[in-house]
Amino acid sequence: MDETMLTLKTGVTLIEQEGQFGLVLHGRTQFAKNPRQTEILQALTEQPLSPESLMALLCARDGPQNENENSLAIAGFILDFGDYIKA
Repeated sequence: MDETMLTLKTGVTLIEQEGQFGLVLHGRTQFAKNPRQTEILQALTEQPLSPESLMALLCARDGPQNENENSLAIAGFILDFGDYIKA
């Protein structure tokens, strides 16, 4: 079975403005809403990752007790940044 990988679309760039991180594509900018989203988008600028890998990344930071919150953070990220990523 193929594993879903999240990657940034061609032409997407990471920006930082006044301490906030975001993504830019075709002149449109979307900023991270929280530290979890910032961590996810920084990780995706380095390499494509599966949702499971993103979960492991967030759990390493927050601990496994926040697994539900991290799942919601990944889902929220996908909804917020859907125009900037592809699976």
